[in-house]
Amino acid sequence: MKSRISFFNSGLCRSLLRRNWPVWTSYFVLLLIMVPGDMMQIVERSARYEQSADYLFRQLNRTMLSAGVNVAILSFFVCVLVAMAMFGYMYNNRSCSMYNSLPIKRETVFSTAFLTGLVPMLIADVIIALICLALFSSQGLEAKNVWLYLSMSLMGNIAFYGMAAFCSVLTGHILILPAVYVILNVAAALAEAGIFTARDTIVYGYAGAYHLQPLSPIVQLAENLNLQTDWVRNADGGMVESGVYTVEGYEWLIIYCIAGLVLAALAVLIYRRRHMESCGDVVAISILKPIFRYCMCFGVALMFAYVVYNAIFSSYLSALPEAGCYLALMLAGAFMGYFAAEMLMQKTLRVFRGKWKGFIVSSLIIIAFVGINEFDLTGYEKRLPEADNIEKVYLSYHEGCEYEEPENIEKLLEFHRLIIDQKAVNESAYVDGRQHVGIIYTMKDGSEFSRNYFISYETEQKRDSGSCVNALAKVVNLQEAIDKRAATEVPVTEHVIVDASLEGRRLNDAGEFEWFSLPLTAAQAAQFYNECIVPDAAEGKLCRLFPVNTEEYYTQVSSVSFHFGLYYEDLSMREWGKTYKSFTMYLDAPRCCEWIEKNTDIELISMGEVDPEGMEHDLYRYGSTDMPTAEAVVYY
Repeated sequence: MKSRISFFNSGLCRSLLRRNWPVWTSYFVLLLIMVPGDMMQIVERSARYEQSADYLFRQLNRTMLSAGVNVAILSFFVCVLVAMAMFGYMYNNRSCSMYNSLPIKRETVFSTAFLTGLVPMLIADVIIALICLALFSSQGLEAKNVWLYLSMSLMGNIAFYGMAAFCSVLTGHILILPAVYVILNVAAALAEAGIFTARDTIVYGYAGAYHLQPLSPIVQLAENLNLQTDWVRNADGGMVESGVYTVEGYEWLIIYCIAGLVLAALAVLIYRRRHMESCGDVVAISILKPIFRYCMCFGVALMFAYVVYNAIFSSYLSALPEAGCYLALMLAGAFMGYFAAEMLMQKTLRVFRGKWKGFIVSSLIIIAFVGINEFDLTGYEKRLPEADNIEKVYLSYHEGCEYEEPENIEKLLEFHRLIIDQKAVNESAYVDGRQHVGIIYTMKDGSEFSRNYFISYETEQKRDSGSCVNALAKVVNLQEAIDKRAATEVPVTEHVIVDASLEGRRLNDAGEFEWFSLPLTAAQAAQFYNECIVPDAAEGKLCRLFPVNTEEYYTQVSSVSFHFGLYYEDLSMREWGKTYKSFTMYLDAPRCCEWIEKNTDIELISMGEVDPEGMEHDLYRYGSTDMPTAEAVVYY
């Protein structure tokens, strides 16, 4: 008679439960505090403050679903502890020999430990859900939200416990298990961030995007698994929660749950061929040792270079010295990572003889990576999109602005070419003498082409009419940009304006400058905006920006600003939107100056009068006579 194949042994299960019951008890108690305990406090507060039944209903259901999100994330920490308890026998020679000497198949031992660790957690989740349903359903807690909570907690446990079980067979040391587990969950995101940072440091204008984060489960869930609230308008016109909640990122939990089961199945297959003598080894699977070595090598290279460079050298280096320093730091990190991995695997410090070949190959790869990026062998730094394929351009300076007119798109391209041509000047600028500028092209096919730059703001560049900083002054003051800075999300009427005022500095009776704030009524603010701000801006007399403080800045820009808030209904979001606008007054804006003169006692004063030392510093001390004129800086 053939023996029956079993994947579960009850005797072994009872032994594991008897020795490790505090682990699941602690998890259950923690859930009691987090879920029904928290909801009990909500009910007590509601009764104490006599809150409405509708409010209590919304609070309970939102808290139930929020608890599901939190428990799914909590599973990341709990599951590795349970795995260390269940699979701890693999990391001790005596225990491993004893377990493998039992008249039980190896896969039965592993699957029994796996199920014994997982099932009590799932039972705890179910009990907590039933407790909440029994205690709070009469208070308005909906059963569907309880089941949604339960599904999130169950899938979180399955996902992360499967990953922890998989990691347990990869190492022979119990202290390495949590390290491998964490690395599995964050490696892809960290590696991509390290490469991104290296390229951002070395490549001029680099603006990469992140794509590998989904391969880092805990990072993806922490950022994407959340609860969204639906809002409705009440009889008073305000916005309140509707009681309808949506869990975003739920599909990722499903994917990671399936991945956890797949990894658990792979762990069984690996365990069947795992050598008992690997107890105490950092890497228990021979084929994984080269992978561990090179992951340590390149991972430490990226992280060490990032940390040390930004802590010490980022404020002093640029261009080729910057790339050389980053290369040296990456090679130093690679050396540490490569030979640290060897020491861990060999369990000795004597690892330098006969182990240099792999490190040399790794170093050549790092040198090639830095060289290709620094000398732009891919053409990345000089690449520009075709003007005919561009739909619009976004320039991130000040508040940022989009350009859609074809002639302005061409001017943005010319500005972009100038930045590329003046790479050497811009890269050599000291840190405090740089200004960040981002350019994002939206193509007609929906794709995007983006670059990020630091351009020089040093004195010589400010005095050079052909510099990037003065070219920036031109593109940010194109009329299309001025019009968009003057525009608001909704038409400005007295019914949507709040908190309007004129603020700034003025001379008091003692001849000293003092700060003032003059409130305006909603009607005054609406009139001032529609009859003065809009037409003056349409003539280019307002909303100008001054990357370089020219003579025009000190003589035409005043110390007074107009501020107001807009409180309006956002129909797309079914809630109230609120935004603030601010406009600096200019002495050459005729309508604004006339309105202020007629309706207030404010005397507009130029920035040159308010800050004569600053004007002297900018216009004379650094040779402002060579600076471009206002017409050359501001207009085409």
